[in-house]
Amino acid sequence: MSDPCRQESASRRALALVSGGLDSALAVRVLLDQGVSVTALHFVSVFSPGRDPAGRLAAREVTRALGVPLIVKDATRAMLGFVPEPRYGWGRHVNPCIDCRVHHLREAKAMLKNLGAQYVATGEVLGQRPMSQHREALTRVERESGLEGLVLRPLSALNLDPTVPEREGWVDRARLLGISGRGRSEQNDLARRWGLTGYTAPAGGCLLTDPNFAWKMQDLLNWEGALTPRDAHLMKLGRHFRLACLRACDSAHRQADSRLPARVVVGRNERENAKLVTFRRAGDWLLVAAGGRSPETLLVGSGDAAPDSMRNSLSTAARLTARYCGGRDLPEVEIVARPAVEGEPVPSEEGEVRLTVAPAGDEEVARLQVRREG
Repeated sequence: MSDPCRQESASRRALALVSGGLDSALAVRVLLDQGVSVTALHFVSVFSPGRDPAGRLAAREVTRALGVPLIVKDATRAMLGFVPEPRYGWGRHVNPCIDCRVHHLREAKAMLKNLGAQYVATGEVLGQRPMSQHREALTRVERESGLEGLVLRPLSALNLDPTVPEREGWVDRARLLGISGRGRSEQNDLARRWGLTGYTAPAGGCLLTDPNFAWKMQDLLNWEGALTPRDAHLMKLGRHFRLACLRACDSAHRQADSRLPARVVVGRNERENAKLVTFRRAGDWLLVAAGGRSPETLLVGSGDAAPDSMRNSLSTAARLTARYCGGRDLPEVEIVARPAVEGEPVPSEEGEVRLTVAPAGDEEVARLQVRREG
């Protein structure tokens, strides 16, 4: 015979998706005020590490303050699969928000039974985000994730149809909220009233919504199609150049030439220089100015090029390195290029090439740099 007390306890347990932002923190607090037992679930990825400059995970800081347990899952592998061609398309940049939401809810659904939870709660606010938080999108992600009626949105519940948790009395609908739209005054008032701190700024977590990152991503997808974790990490660093005279969207040229034009990434400071070196792979080249005060430059994708093409790529990468080194005002700069060797801690001196080049001019930089067009 089942234990009624055990059933009551289980019925008042929710799995809450927590981003580290204010809305999801408020959603958890609303449930806690009703005596609901909450476990928080936070997704990280190469596109949204969710950490502040000190390396602290915002979701952990928020959930610690709220006193709820946190589960962190890495969504990178799944996102690398659907970001290039999302089923429901991109937003303003290369953000596949609906596909991402469906993935997160499916993962949450698979965890409910083991956690003893019956439903999922989110911090979504009706009408706040144009792509993923209008009524049709909210309904769609529920349906696609297999959670119809089991996604409770405490901040906007009074503007939406009652969910199973509300109809079954697991939560008191009258004590939920009716926030909608893009304004944030109500959320800020609640945060002050409840003393909530440690949350991140709105829309500050996902690089796929950042225009500078998006231009680099679009260039890579136009030319190379696939996406790897290294690609995503490299797009966070440096100035990016595509060594092709034609526009990246010239698909006819891409299909006609099996050798893709190389990429060049030029570090902008010491921190980026140190990180760039760690992402080298066999077939890449690292370039620096012989005289010091130089960026680290990574030439990617020249390993299988024909000899003439490789020499041209190295020469161009050398000119770009010279452009941003301490000798940029000199007529010529000596650049040292070394091939990267898989498993070696530093680039190999064997095969080292020295090139004396003129720094790249404004016209060459403008022609090759990956940037927004128009």
